[in-house]
Amino acid sequence: MTRRPSFRNVVIAWLGGHPRGEATQADRFSLEPWKFAKNASVTERAEQRHFHASLRRSGDITLDKTSYVSRDSVLVGQIKIGARTSVGGGVQVGIKVEIGNNCTLNPFSVVRGNVVIGNDTRVATGAQILGFNHNSDRLDVPIWKQGLSYDGIEIGEDCWIGANAVVLDGVRIGAHAIVAAGAVVTKDVSEFTIVAGNPARPIKSRKYGRFVDRDNRDFGWRGFSRAVCEQMPAILARSLSKDGMLDYPGAKPTTRALADATELAAMADCAVPGFSGVELIETLQSWQDPTTGLVPGPFNEEGFVADSERAVDLEFRSASYAAMSTGYALETLGARLKYPIAVVQDFSSERLVQKLSSLPWGEKAWQCGAWIDHFATACYFNERHHGLVRDLADLRRWLEDNVDSASALWGHDFPKGDFLQPTNGFYRLTRGAHAQYGWAVERPERVIDTVLAHAHDPRHLSDESATACNVLDIIHPLYFCGKQTDYRKKEIEAVARFWLQKTIAHWGADEGMCFGLKDSKPPRLQGTEMWLSIGWLCAYMLGLTNSGDGFRPKGIHRI
Repeated sequence: MTRRPSFRNVVIAWLGGHPRGEATQADRFSLEPWKFAKNASVTERAEQRHFHASLRRSGDITLDKTSYVSRDSVLVGQIKIGARTSVGGGVQVGIKVEIGNNCTLNPFSVVRGNVVIGNDTRVATGAQILGFNHNSDRLDVPIWKQGLSYDGIEIGEDCWIGANAVVLDGVRIGAHAIVAAGAVVTKDVSEFTIVAGNPARPIKSRKYGRFVDRDNRDFGWRGFSRAVCEQMPAILARSLSKDGMLDYPGAKPTTRALADATELAAMADCAVPGFSGVELIETLQSWQDPTTGLVPGPFNEEGFVADSERAVDLEFRSASYAAMSTGYALETLGARLKYPIAVVQDFSSERLVQKLSSLPWGEKAWQCGAWIDHFATACYFNERHHGLVRDLADLRRWLEDNVDSASALWGHDFPKGDFLQPTNGFYRLTRGAHAQYGWAVERPERVIDTVLAHAHDPRHLSDESATACNVLDIIHPLYFCGKQTDYRKKEIEAVARFWLQKTIAHWGADEGMCFGLKDSKPPRLQGTEMWLSIGWLCAYMLGLTNSGDGFRPKGIHRI
C-alpha cells in the first residue's frame, strides 16, 4: 500500500525543501518558526547569521541577530525585524514594514505595504496584512495602471491575528486585541477587543466578556436594589457608637462617616440611627469653620488651622473634602452649610491660574483633580445657597488649554503606562466642574479610548487590586462621556455589566461592602456608599434603572 505523504512533507516539497528526515539545517523551522529560539543548534544559528548577511546585502533590511527568517520566505523593500521575532516559510514581507520583538509570522502569511507591528504579536498561518490599496477613481484607465495608495496599518503589542484573517489598509488595531480566524478587518479595532466576521465586528472584550445584547435580563439588579433598602437600617446601626458614627465597627469616629451615613440613609429612604432630622442637621452644620467655610469637623483629623496659608490655599484636603461631603449630606436633608466657603471667593483669576499651574500634574493628577473638585463644588454651594456667584470662565479656559492632547485627560501617566492618576483626576475634576455646571467634555471619544484601556489594567482593576475608588474612576467617566456620544457603547455596556455583577456579589447582608474586593478590613460605610453608586451607574448604562428602583445615588455621587 502506498503511504500518503504528510501535510508537512507536501508543504516542504512545495517550498522546494525536503521531506522529514532529509531536511536541511536551514529549513526545518519553516513550518514552526517559533521553535528556532529554543531548539536551533549552533550550526543552525550560524547559518541564520549568514542568511541575515545576505538579506542585508539584498536591500534595506535590518534584522536583530536573535531573529529567525526562513529561507523560504520573501523579504523585499525597507524592513526592520526585532529581537526574537520569527518569520516562517512562504511568508511575504515587503515594501515598508517594521516588526517588533517576540513576534511570529507563521507560514504563508503576508505582510505588505506600509505596516508597523508591535511587540509580542502573533500572525497566524495564511493571514494577510495589506497596508496598501489600488487607486480606482478613474474609469477611463485600467485599475492596475492607476497606482497604489498607502494609508498604512498599525498593529499594537500583544495582538493575535487569526488564521486566514485579512487586515485592510488604513486600519489601526489596538494592543492586546484578537482578530478571529477568517475575519476581514475594515475598521479600527480597540484595545483588548475580539473581532470576528466579514466585515469584522467587535464581539467580546477579553476582560469584560461578550458585548451586551438588549434583552429582558436585569443581571440581578432588581433583587439587589430591594435588598439594599431593606438592609440599610441594620448597616447604619452597626456603625453607630456612643462617640459618633464610625466607618466600620471598631474604627475611630470620623467627620466623613456621618456624612456617608446621611447619604446612605437618603439613598434608601431611611433614617440615620441616633439622630432626629433636626439634630442631624444641627450636628453637621456645627462642624463648619465660620471664617474659612471649610469643615474640619469635631475630630480635626488634619490639624486644621483657620488662618494658615494651607487653609487659604485650599490645601487641607480633609477639611476641603468634608466641606463637600457635609454640604452634600445637608442637601439630602433639605438643608445647607451654615456659612459660605469664603476661601474660594477670595481667589482672583490670576491667583487661580497660578495655583492650577503649580499643582503636581505630572505625578499626582489624582490630587490635582481633587483640588478642582473641592474648589468648583465650594463655588457651587456658595452660589446655590448663599447667592455668591464666582464666574468660573477662568477655570474652564485653563482646563481647555491644558488637557493632554493624547489621552484627553489632565496630567500624565505616572509611572509610564499607568493611567490611575489621570483617570482618577479626570473623574474628580469633571464631577466637581463639568457635571456640576453642565460643561461638555471636549473630546469624549478620546476620553473613552483612554479610560477603556485603563479599565483592563490588572494593577488596579483585578479581583485582587480593585477598590471602590479605582472602579468609580472608570465607571463615572464612561457614564459621563456616554451622555455625549454612543462611541464604543457596546464595550462600555460590557464593562458596566461586569462591574454591576461584581458589585452585587460583593454585597454583605446587613453589613454592606468592603472598600476593596479583597479588603482585609470589614465592610464600611465609605465602601458601601461608593460601591452602591457604582452599581447604580452600571445599571443606568445598561438601561435597567427606573423610578421604581429601591435606591439611587444621593449627595456627593448624585446623578
